[in-house]
Parts: sequence; structure tokens; C-alpha cells
Amino acid sequence: MSTAQEIINKAAKKSGVLARGGQQLEADINVDILDLLNDMLDRWRNNGVDLGLPVLTLTTELIIDSADREAIIIQLALRIIIDFNRPPRAGLAGAGSSAFTELQAKYSVLTEMSLDKSLTYKRVSTSYNINEG
Repeated sequence: MSTAQEIINKAAKKSGVLARGGQQLEADINVDILDLLNDMLDRWRNNGVDLGLPVLTLTTELIIDSADREAIIIQLALRIIIDFNRPPRAGLAGAGSSAFTELQAKYSVLTEMSLDKSLTYKRVSTSYNINEG
């Protein structure tokens, strides 16, 4: 288990916004990244990838497996890089794409489709005699 704050700190380190030492995020930046995290999870939910998480606060504990946790961290780091105009980190975009593809495979629900029988097309065979007037 991890708290939202721990996820934010790891993503901030991956993005280069937070140094690897004992540095802490400023309160307003922390809240901005929490908003990015909640917006990202909402966007995923709207696109069929629902991790079943509530709207997060900094102290919310995320009960998810380690692969989902890593995918969230990587995707959040990418959003931080964009939002804070940081230089791209080598390999992070590829890792983010791969991680999100795994989440889609795991959480996307495909619903079965069927057509109303009245909408199905039936070919009607007709023949014409061109010799008849």
C-alpha cells in the first residue's frame, strides 16, 4: 500500500521536480500534483480504465498492486514533466506507454454488442428478363 503523497513524491522524483535527497515539495506544488493525479485517474476512468479509486487526498491509501502503482507513478511523472515544463527523461515516455497499455488490458471492459434483428440486411434476389417489354 502507498499513500497518494508517496505516489506524488516518487513521480516528482522521476520527473526531476523533486531531488532524490530529503527535499520536500512546496505545499502549492504538492496540491497541484495531487490535482494532476486526480484528473489523470478521472481521464482514465472516462476512457474505460477504472482502478476503483476514490478522489484522492494526500493521505489516501491506495490499495493496488505494484504494477498498477508503477503505472500511476510513471504516467503522473509524464504529466508533471509537461505541466512544469521539465526536460523529457530518457525512456520515460516508452515506459509510460507500455504501462498504460498494460492497464488497459487489465481494466478495460468490452461489452458484447448485438444488432436489432430489424436492422439486419437481407439480400433479396430479383431477376429481370430484358426481352420482356
